[in-house]
Amino acid sequence: VVYRQTQRYVRSIQPSDGTRSTTPWNQGGVYLITGGTGGIGRQLAFRLARDFAAHLIITGRTSLPSSKEWNAYIESQPESDVASKIRFLRELTEAGAASVIYAAGDIADRSHVADIFSHIDQHFGRLDGVLHAAGNLDRKNLALRTKSRESIDEVFRPKIAGSLLLAEFAARFNPQQFVLFSSIATLSGELGASESDYAAACRFMNHLAWSLRRRGIRSAQSVLLAEWGTTGILATAEVGPAVRRLGLMPLSDTDALAAFEAVLGL
Repeated sequence: VVYRQTQRYVRSIQPSDGTRSTTPWNQGGVYLITGGTGGIGRQLAFRLARDFAAHLIITGRTSLPSSKEWNAYIESQPESDVASKIRFLRELTEAGAASVIYAAGDIADRSHVADIFSHIDQHFGRLDGVLHAAGNLDRKNLALRTKSRESIDEVFRPKIAGSLLLAEFAARFNPQQFVLFSSIATLSGELGASESDYAAACRFMNHLAWSLRRRGIRSAQSVLLAEWGTTGILATAEVGPAVRRLGLMPLSDTDALAAFEAVLGL
């Protein structure tokens, strides 16, 4: 609740029809997706590859073998997480991506982020969008009293340090989209209590986007996600039931993607 000039305001969640008259994406655009091998990152990457023939820079924490070794690796360990990521990157090209680059590392590490943007500058000279979907959730210790400083730092790093680095390095490209993937947990006491470190990190992203917009960077947005189908952190068994108790039912993957695109640029 806030009062402004004797007027009382209460924040509330309003429904949207999930439609948008124009697409937020550019044909053949260059897009950086952090956490791009995660569930939501994959869906966005396939959308951009399939329908916009985009150039995709995908980041993740998992190191992959060189592309020359991919076939042998998949044959030897077909069910592994690494094999799944290799197949995903290949499928993006098959889906229509103009190019796919994978950068393994810590998105909160300055040298790693600097290398990514240097590569973008050298190979493309432009950047149409940044989709910062990277994040960690401490699923073993949801209660604050059970968390360690180290586990909290692991949750904070991609959302806080990662967001700041991306904002710094992306500024010179003036991307059309600069989207921080936050969480509905920032609006809910119940969710915030059960994942307080994650909610705090996402709350930082909300304020960072607001600050960037105040400084004239109108492309900056923080999008608060609820359950995106069966994908993403809030769809986990530990968190999902608490989301639904708030009356926020899961969206199908198709509806979630449409709603996400509808809010970009508002």
